[in-house]
Amino acid sequence: MQQAAQKIGLNLDVKRMPADGYWANHWLNSAVGFGNVNPRPSADTLLTLFYKSDAAWNESRWKSEKFDQLLISSRAETDAAKRKQQYADMQTMIHEQAGTASRCSSRAWTATAASSRACRRSRSAG
Repeated sequence: MQQAAQKIGLNLDVKRMPADGYWANHWLNSAVGFGNVNPRPSADTLLTLFYKSDAAWNESRWKSEKFDQLLISSRAETDAAKRKQQYADMQTMIHEQAGTASRCSSRAWTATAASSRACRRSRSAG
């Protein structure tokens, strides 16, 4: 990571933290951190836990009244197409404003037989 950052002019001081006590002592207490998010039962659950302004696990510390209002209104939306668009709008807001980076491993993608350009998420990737 340090070598990749140097290529764009960033000097990172990476400090590996011990696994024992990481969540209690370092997570949410550092300017930058790395973690993982296990699957959640719904988009609402994920967005509420990590991006709502008053979320205890808001790693990015991003706050947006507009996002919070859209999140709450999406819960009451009965039209599936409208709700899908609301979730897409919230994801765009996160991408453009939240300061969160999501890692994607190339090992998690495999080409399908139908087309070398079509890819599917591989559930067996590790």
